[in-house]
Amino acid sequence: MKQKFHKWFWVWEFEKEIRWINEMAAKGFGLCHVGIATYWFDDIEPGEYTYHLELAENQPMSEKGQEYLDFLNECGVEYVGSFLRWTYLRKKAADGPFELHADLDSKLAHLKRIVLLLLPVMFLNIWSSYLNIHHALRHSSDGNLFVGMMNLWCSAMVGYAVVRIGIQIRRLKKERQLHE
Repeated sequence: MKQKFHKWFWVWEFEKEIRWINEMAAKGFGLCHVGIATYWFDDIEPGEYTYHLELAENQPMSEKGQEYLDFLNECGVEYVGSFLRWTYLRKKAADGPFELHADLDSKLAHLKRIVLLLLPVMFLNIWSSYLNIHHALRHSSDGNLFVGMMNLWCSAMVGYAVVRIGIQIRRLKKERQLHE
């Protein structure tokens, strides 16, 4: 029986999201579809699957994205769904541990992909904020002021995400230096 859950995770909380999905799988809920802060689950045997989430290099339905998913499928990994480039995957727990980014370099590359996705969003919001607030001040437009302030808030949230992920990147780089 399908069940729908609404849960919000910030972009820097993707590891927390993975843990939650795996906790649901341990209770017998198998992720089958995703949307904006919405997750659909089917009944499965508790602990049957282990789930993972990653920001893919390419859209899953693009040619390169499909080649990547085909490669993962050959390794026993199933594509569950995606939201934009966030890709939800699962593997039978009986097949062993499921870790897409087992080494430091691939973890760093994944985190850098996330930052490279967020930076343009942050700068576009800053620019839009500037334009809207400038227009509001020149023409006494409350609507533009509101939109400008919302853009400013969005850029601050995205900036916070970039900083949080940047801290993770710095921590992994230090860890890599210790192992060299």
